[in-house]
Amino acid sequence: MHTWGVAVLLMVVTWVVLAGLPGAPVQSLAGKVILATGFFVIGVGFYLLSIGPVDSVQSMTWAPLALVAGFCVIVPLGLLYHRRAPGSEEGAEKKPRL
Repeated sequence: MHTWGVAVLLMVVTWVVLAGLPGAPVQSLAGKVILATGFFVIGVGFYLLSIGPVDSVQSMTWAPLALVAGFCVIVPLGLLYHRRAPGSEEGAEKKPRL
């Protein structure tokens, strides 16, 4: 698949996740922003990989760094991010309702 095909596929996946469809893995706005940032960084990495000669600085250094950061750091953070509701602490005893 061509580099631009991968970028379009990532944009479609981002749209589906950010659309807030039932069962979407990311529900909070901050998680969606982090996930979209990760997909953007991955797109930039694929773009850097496609420009210039094979042994250029972009293809050999910046593109792999952007791809690893996107795939291994930013996207997992976006998927795992969740904000706790105010007043709910783990391990805190719940008050019985009367």
